[in-house]
Amino acid sequence: MSGLLPLLAAPALAAPDVDNLDAVLRAAADRGELVAAVQVVDGDQVLLDRVYGDAPPDPVCRIGSVSKSLTAATVYALADAGTLSLDTPIGDLLPRVHDRIGAGPTLRQLTMHQGGLSEPVANPWMPPPTWELQAATMLPQLSVEVPAGTRFRYSNFGYTLLSAAVSTTAEQSLEATMQHHILGPLAMADTGIAADSTRDARLLQGRIPTPIGLVDARKALPRLMPNDFRWPSGGAGALTSSPADLVRWAAALRDGSVLTIESRDALLDADPDSHYAAGWMVAKDGQIWHNATL
Repeated sequence: MSGLLPLLAAPALAAPDVDNLDAVLRAAADRGELVAAVQVVDGDQVLLDRVYGDAPPDPVCRIGSVSKSLTAATVYALADAGTLSLDTPIGDLLPRVHDRIGAGPTLRQLTMHQGGLSEPVANPWMPPPTWELQAATMLPQLSVEVPAGTRFRYSNFGYTLLSAAVSTTAEQSLEATMQHHILGPLAMADTGIAADSTRDARLLQGRIPTPIGLVDARKALPRLMPNDFRWPSGGAGALTSSPADLVRWAAALRDGSVLTIESRDALLDADPDSHYAAGWMVAKDGQIWHNATL
């Protein structure tokens, strides 16, 4: 198996704990159960930085729903720049959404999975579509299920709508806007959506559990994943990154280097019922995290 669980705030690991973690991961890799890249840091000190299994020496990974943290931050960065307001209804920015459901939930509500909308799906085998093509397939399925802001319901489509709102407002792709506000300033060169020959050659290929055991993801899903993870409006789960880049991202949120402190604090202000902020889960003990499978 392969996994990704970035932590923004967590208790520091002592050296023996890191040694124990390394031993557990080595054993799993030796059994053929793990392909992974791990970096553990405490401030500026790197406690563990290595790969396991047959991972390439300097790998990048598909980060799945961890993409949402970067998409939400891009929305907040545009708000900092005065380009949009977090309290703008999504229908005001996307006319085709307005034609279907009216004004709809605000951008802030969508970042926190409180949009109250249904969850349209698209054919994952289609080539990477533009927003207009996605809209033609998915918006006919869209409906308002509960009033916006009243209930947490995890929504990948909500982040697809946010991606479209970013690209429409900024008049460039989600990735280009994210590059300008987040990735470029933080030198996160390993992070992006579109195909990149240097990045793709280092892609960590994980294994997934099946009835016959762990199978190489490339063999189990030969056509599903490549297209799904390259959608230009894929702010819900399309990004690829590296452990080092994710560490830079966590550090930037701690020190407020790419957002105003007010926006950083708002981004991480979780709803007390759902414990979900804007692209991050916030545990009761203060640990801030997101996994890559939701």
